[in-house]
Amino acid sequence: MSLGADIHPGQREIGYDAIEAQEPTHPKNRQLLEYWRARCVGGDVAPRHDINPLDMPALMGGMFVVEPVDDGTDMRYRLIGAANEQRLGMPFTGRRFSECYEPKMAADQIAIHNRVMERLKPVVLRGNFLG
Repeated sequence: MSLGADIHPGQREIGYDAIEAQEPTHPKNRQLLEYWRARCVGGDVAPRHDINPLDMPALMGGMFVVEPVDDGTDMRYRLIGAANEQRLGMPFTGRRFSECYEPKMAADQIAIHNRVMERLKPVVLRGNFLG
């Protein structure tokens, strides 16, 4: 899957192009995926109570937590790390994808996140984030 779009009009424009990959290449992303996999028991998803943000303070700035809205037709950022918000140039915490992105990028991101929630498997994207 290849994605490409810009941030919402009137906001800082951010180009984005990504493809799915087998494994992350960035050391922090590899560390996060290894942390998560170590807590997956018997092929199940890691239970929330086994994920402790205090175990990974160096990773928190680049993390985000999303939740489905309107039966998965949109997503909301419940939490987005400060490093992500700094790169994006605006606060995203509490905002819906449809408020943050152009329609195509919002739809692509919603589809990816819905797939993660349906399959209970991580998705690794590799791409360019320009802005």
